Amino acid sequence: MGFEYIYIVNLFMFVCFFVSLQPIIPIIALLGYLMMYWVEKYCLFNRYRRPVPGTDFINKAVYQLIFLGPLVYTLGSLTWANFDPNGTPPEALLPNLLSLLFSVLLLILPMNTVVESCCVDENAAAKPTIFETDRMFFPS
Repeated sequence: MGFEYIYIVNLFMFVCFFVSLQPIIPIIALLGYLMMYWVEKYCLFNRYRRPVPGTDFINKAVYQLIFLGPLVYTLGSLTWANFDPNGTPPEALLPNLLSLLFSVLLLILPMNTVVESCCVDENAAAKPTIFETDRMFFPS
């Protein structure tokens, strides 16, 4: 149980790192996701037994790992820019550093709060959010 999540996150991180090197990779990954979906659907209805009840730990861990995607993309972009035979192009440094700053902000800020603040419904009652409950926790 949980190997499906490992495949999904592994492919997502792979795509984030190598997409700046080869732009066709997301299409190939999408085909991999679709194939995995149909195989899992077939196995769910024909092969698998009732799953053992578990906790929500894996879902929460995968949800937090997804927010590493922009940081992995930025690191991949910085890595592949250094393999240029003439060195790092000066016009590539500023966008990469800005994306690094933005990805670190996305990693630190509680995403639920950011999305809810962007999509405010003025007719709905405002619900106060507590930073401690919305932020991402890292194991210590």
